[in-house]
Amino acid sequence: SISPAAVEAEQVVLRQHNEEGSQLVYRVTLQQEIQMPGLGSEVINQTETMRWTVQSVAPDGDATITVTTEHTSVELVGLAGNEFYDSDSDDAPATPAAQLAAARVGLSYSMVMGADGRVKAVQGTEQLIEVMLASLPPEAVAMVEQMLRLPTLLILAFR
Repeated sequence: SISPAAVEAEQVVLRQHNEEGSQLVYRVTLQQEIQMPGLGSEVINQTETMRWTVQSVAPDGDATITVTTEHTSVELVGLAGNEFYDSDSDDAPATPAAQLAAARVGLSYSMVMGADGRVKAVQGTEQLIEVMLASLPPEAVAMVEQMLRLPTLLILAFR
């Protein structure tokens, strides 16, 4: 038997090994439960498939990557009733949350990622947000604009 003290942890540095033209496909799952005092709760389960395409790699390892949403599905359970939306179906999304998710399918933005995996810059998100907001009914736009601004304000506040 080997004692834990006899085994030393080896430090490993993880690095991105991006090659121009390479692609990675990520499937991201988000599960949220939102509690609203006096109103109840809402559960959102969302899955997105995103393709990362490496456009170029600089000598220092910085990679310019295009990120494209290829598929989304959203399940909403709660206050406004229940809904399931899948971008592979012919059904139109009925709620603002599903409409936002559906609007991202086929859209892209780009980012510059260092060899250490840190994101150094992001471009194209303004256009992404414009398209998403245009997919909503007018009465939902102001509320969603506030929600989209909140993360930005939090980032600025904690810099």
